[in-house]
Amino acid sequence: MARDRIARGLALNAGALARLELPAVRALLAERTAFAPGRELAEALAPTADLREAERLHDETAAARDLLRANPSTGLRGARDIRDSLRRARLGGALDPEQLQEVGDTIRAGEHLFADVRAYPALAARARFARPPSDVAAAIEQAIGPTARARGSDPCARTCGRRRRGYSSASTTSFGRRTSRVCSRTRS
Repeated sequence: MARDRIARGLALNAGALARLELPAVRALLAERTAFAPGRELAEALAPTADLREAERLHDETAAARDLLRANPSTGLRGARDIRDSLRRARLGGALDPEQLQEVGDTIRAGEHLFADVRAYPALAARARFARPPSDVAAAIEQAIGPTARARGSDPCARTCGRRRRGYSSASTTSFGRRTSRVCSRTRS
């Protein structure tokens, strides 16, 4: 109840947030992003009235600052905004080789970032449920070449065919479940 009251007070006191230059802080942060989803998150930042959440966010910020000092090249280099491609796939649409390549590149960028944050507990705790689907990236890489052109006439033949031939490894089976719809639609 007290938390709701404080949250309402923050929401109602937009004037105070403006005087604290929160919109300017958001704009500066958004300006420093290189990735559209990150820019959107920066623009949507809001203060919290929950002390535990504020402490957690402070710890994450300190860990991120330490990570960037230790490894200035860390980040999502190579990632693309694949939300439209994912939306299209969810609706049953097929992805062309370029879109598949973007998905694969984004997964690989996530893997690199995931590896970088492991040494920073506050960031690793945040990322623990966001493991990149490496099996999907590997299947995409196997199905299309480095120029994002389908290998052969069927871009999913190698990966889906491997599953059909009876491989029983967990990653192949998992990949088969994840991509069987995409492969069947790509062939049509």
